[in-house]
Amino acid sequence: MIILKTIGQRIKYARENIKLEPADVAKLIPMSLQGYLDLETGKSAFPRQYARISEILQVSASWLLTGEGYFPYSETGEFIVPDGFAPLLNWNEAIQGVNKNTLKDKRIIIPMRSKASIKAYALQIEDNSMTSTSIGEQTFLPGDYILIDPEENPCDKDFVLAVQKGGNKPVFKQYLIDGNKIVLSSLNPRYQSVPLNEDIEIIGVVVEKYTPLKARA
Repeated sequence: MIILKTIGQRIKYARENIKLEPADVAKLIPMSLQGYLDLETGKSAFPRQYARISEILQVSASWLLTGEGYFPYSETGEFIVPDGFAPLLNWNEAIQGVNKNTLKDKRIIIPMRSKASIKAYALQIEDNSMTSTSIGEQTFLPGDYILIDPEENPCDKDFVLAVQKGGNKPVFKQYLIDGNKIVLSSLNPRYQSVPLNEDIEIIGVVVEKYTPLKARA
């Protein structure tokens, strides 16, 4: 059994579990590297930035400060995704889907406000195909996270994940009903929209967007 008596020990343990270096965490807080190292070594006993640190390290603030509360790893190393969070997948993994109660590998977890099934997961936007050029329209920027529920059925104007039969990577589109046909549309007009046909499968509906906090320069 691992005993972590101090805040600094818990900060270091949580950081190592998500494979970040001290400099990475210091930049994300943001604070100086030496100031952060003082937290881990106990020279600075009570971090004023504990809420931000707990967010970066993906642990509860209560666990960080007292050792009690949510920490996403069991003593045997199994990964635990709590209620209100979704595991982050890569785009290729999304085709196979996930059950957050049976994950074996450690994952970044993304907070969710919406209620979703245990198969819900998150993806990070990689391109600007769904970045709108219209003022006031919903938009998705590279670096944003989308939370997908494979158990949801799409409705007109929903945002969905779709995959071509035999494909190894899904696409992110808007589901539009146009008369007697369905079109998978991009918000960015530079990207092609495609009609939904029997060779394309909808594998999930976007239930939420999450924009991460950006570290100050």
